[in-house]
Parts: sequence; structure tokens; C-alpha cells
Amino acid sequence: MFKKHYFDIGEFKKLGDKLSNEDKEGCYRTAISRYYYYVYLKIRDTILKYDEKNFKYFKNSSSHRLLTSYLKALDDILNLDGELEVIANYLSNLRELRNIADYETSERVRAC
Repeated sequence: MFKKHYFDIGEFKKLGDKLSNEDKEGCYRTAISRYYYYVYLKIRDTILKYDEKNFKYFKNSSSHRLLTSYLKALDDILNLDGELEVIANYLSNLRELRNIADYETSERVRAC
């Protein structure tokens, strides 16, 4: 029998912090990726903690876009005046940065 294991996603943030202090483009690119997955998984796992019925939707490749849509819809349902929509937009922007960092080798990635 396999014992259920819960990975501490905070390790992604710690790794991102460590790598972002290195003055190398590969480190910046990897830090961006780790930060994105830290935020994405933190939000996703929080949602699944309270809304298990959507588990299957958040376990495939389309879950990245679905998560931002879910946050925006939840904002409307709960009448939060755009608070979750702001988070969804930040997540979407961070995903764009992650895609550049992971796939666009012709673009320079550096610290701000």
C-alpha cells in the first residue's frame, strides 16, 4: 500500500527565493517557474479543500486557465467586487511570465 504524501509547496517559493538571488538568467527563469507553481498550487489546493467535486477538472493541462476562470466566477457568485478577479489576473500574468521563462529562449529574462 502507498502512503499518501503531501508535498510542501512552500519549497517552491523557498527555491524561487534562493534562485532569484543568483545573477544568472537560468536561475531567474527557474525562479519564475517555481514562483508560478507555488502560487498556482496554493490556490488550486485551497479551492479543492472546499470544493472537492471539481477535483478532476484541476488535475489536467487545462486546469491553469480553468483556475483563473473559476476565481472570476466565484468572485461574481460571492459579490466580492473584483477581489478574486484581481488575483486571477495576477495569476494569469504570472503564467505568461512563466511561459516566457520556460519556452522563449530568444527573449532575455532578468531580475527587475
